[in-house]
Amino acid sequence: MTQSPSGDGSGLRMARLFDAVDPDGSPAVQRPRVPEEFREAVLRYLDEAPIVLAARSYDEDVLDPERAPRVPLTFHTDGAWIWPGAVSYYLSAHGVPPEPELVNHIGRNAFRLPEVGEDARRAAVAAITSSPDFS
Repeated sequence: MTQSPSGDGSGLRMARLFDAVDPDGSPAVQRPRVPEEFREAVLRYLDEAPIVLAARSYDEDVLDPERAPRVPLTFHTDGAWIWPGAVSYYLSAHGVPPEPELVNHIGRNAFRLPEVGEDARRAAVAAITSSPDFS
């Protein structure tokens, strides 16, 4: 693992799952696709980052409501970004790409997770629990 540039968790960015909601209530995304040759590495990075908050249940898939609930109700961090576990789920299940800035960040890290210290984990939890986007 590589060392996080901001190991204390300051300046965390929160990844959005979708860009907007269409008038009919369905989520909308206007992002470039993750290149196929990087997809598995991006998924691995997203999935293997430390979970800082988790529920004991799963959410329904808003893109396929007929599926049994299987969207993870988790939050991950690498010390620079925070993202819901749903980011990885929707990339894997539906090809919905993460925010381009997050994908670029993962690539700049050479797809290797940095060490995430306790201060960064606590900062991530504080950011999540105080954000109107995630509460």
